[in-house]
Amino acid sequence: MSSIFQKHQAQIRAAMKGEELPAHQVDAHREPTKRPVPVIGASPFRQHKQNVAAALLAGTAHVEGAAPFIDEGNPAAAEYRNLLVSLHADMRKISDTASHEARIPLKAQMIGTYRPWVDGAIAAGLDGAATQDEIVAEQLVWAVDTGDWAYALQIAGHMMANGVSVPERFGKTTTPASFLVEKASEAALKSDGNVPLAVLQSVSALTASADMHDQKKAALMKALARGYSADADAFDAAADNAVAGGKPALVAAALHHAKRALDLDKNAGVKKDIERLERQLKELGGAPEELAPEPAQDAGKAGSDAGDNDENTAQGADASATG
Repeated sequence: MSSIFQKHQAQIRAAMKGEELPAHQVDAHREPTKRPVPVIGASPFRQHKQNVAAALLAGTAHVEGAAPFIDEGNPAAAEYRNLLVSLHADMRKISDTASHEARIPLKAQMIGTYRPWVDGAIAAGLDGAATQDEIVAEQLVWAVDTGDWAYALQIAGHMMANGVSVPERFGKTTTPASFLVEKASEAALKSDGNVPLAVLQSVSALTASADMHDQKKAALMKALARGYSADADAFDAAADNAVAGGKPALVAAALHHAKRALDLDKNAGVKKDIERLERQLKELGGAPEELAPEPAQDAGKAGSDAGDNDENTAQGADASATG
């Protein structure tokens, strides 16, 4: 397991246990992780029961490659089925809302209902046990849709490590890694800075070795290039968190990622970015010895509204009837 993923998993474990991380495992730029949204309509006892049931259900399966399907003979499966009924009802409410913009606050309100279950599944996954879980998979979609990137990274890391699949409507070729890369890139390029650079760095670190279409990787490189460029434009040498190498390092990092995007996809739309960044870097006296540091290990406090990831993204058709 890579040191990057080990650190990411250590952060998840600490968050699950309510502990503070050692200083060397916390990024200087990181803001405190948001506390889970309170669960609406579930008592503390019910939340605890769901958390334990998720861990028990996943704990029956030892993951090698793809996670197995749920064992219906496990007593904890009944709790899963009950919560799944609730999820499907909520998805119907979302589907009945015509406005995609209006669906985002609905999901933000509902997402806390499923957090105890997701936390229990993630806890089991840290010990290498997981099952195919529609509740967990759907919460990855909702976390992205509501712009909760720290939660999305946590869920995606669990799904990637334990072979849990994305919802079927996104197609057999879509993986948790490719889904996260596509949606983070899409939101960053569309929202003009609403997705922090730290989030994009964390997505890049988590998915660096994942197999996916080059065009999706290129889009992430393009988003990173634009993020570094924006930070360069706003650079303040007097700031406490000013990067080593200063503005030239940020411009050089932007140029590096723009060129990488072009290598992966000749139609990435970065040629003008490259020309502009090369001129800017020349005016700054050339590239420093080191680029701006990357990657960040935690998204921290993510940007808000990242756009609604409803099912129409999956295969180029609006399948919003499923929420």
